[in-house]
Amino acid sequence: MTASISGRSSIRSAPSPIAPDGVSRIGADVDTERLALRMLPKVSSSTSRKGLRIGRAEIKGTLTVTDPKTFVTALTRGIGHARAYSCGLLVVR
Repeated sequence: MTASISGRSSIRSAPSPIAPDGVSRIGADVDTERLALRMLPKVSSSTSRKGLRIGRAEIKGTLTVTDPKTFVTALTRGIGHARAYSCGLLVVR
């Protein structure tokens, strides 16, 4: 199973489960040595007063689902703080 994180979601919902170390858990494990990372252009606010800038990345790799319920939640709700700005969509192929 390959997962990709991209900035194409407009789903607003509660955040993903957060572990004590502050990392969002998506219910899957991955071999970090076999990930491909591509930085995407930053997204900026259209109004100057907000000063919003969101860094985006696409991450590709193979993952193993370890907690199906948490993984389905991550797929349907998205991950990260910028979900409201069309970021945080998980695409699984």
